[in-house]
Parts: sequence; C-alpha cells; structure tokens
Amino acid sequence: FPDNPAAWFNSGFAKAMWGDNIGAIEDLLKSLDLDSNTQTIEETGAILVVLRHSTEFENDQDYYNYAIEFEVAK
Repeated sequence: FPDNPAAWFNSGFAKAMWGDNIGAIEDLLKSLDLDSNTQTIEETGAILVVLRHSTEFENDQDYYNYAIEFEVAK
C-alpha cells in the first residue's frame, strides 16, 4: 500500500495498539506525507503526540518536566 494514506494510518494504529510505538510512528508519518485531508492529518498528528510522549521516547520529546521538592519549616 505504498500510496494509500489510509492503509498507512491503519497499519500505524494497529502497531500502536500492539505496543510497537516506533513502527507506529514510522507508519503514521508516512500517512501524513501522503494525506491531503485536513481532518485526518489533525487526528494523525494527535496520535503522534501521544505516542511520542511514551517512555521509550524520553530523549525525543518536545519538552521536559522538572520537579523540585523541598520542606518548609514553621
């Protein structure tokens, strides 16, 4: 399915459901390259954001969260 964005999306979505986040991201990005429908592009982008924030992509995230704990004395 080299030129079918829906097929790439379905493949990527299935891989995400099976826990293959790296393969899912690759397929979903391919679907974005081929798709011209604004609505499906937005939906695919939302799924990519969620996948990229999984623990195996900590070094590739767009931002980092930092926390500081301290004790306040009375």
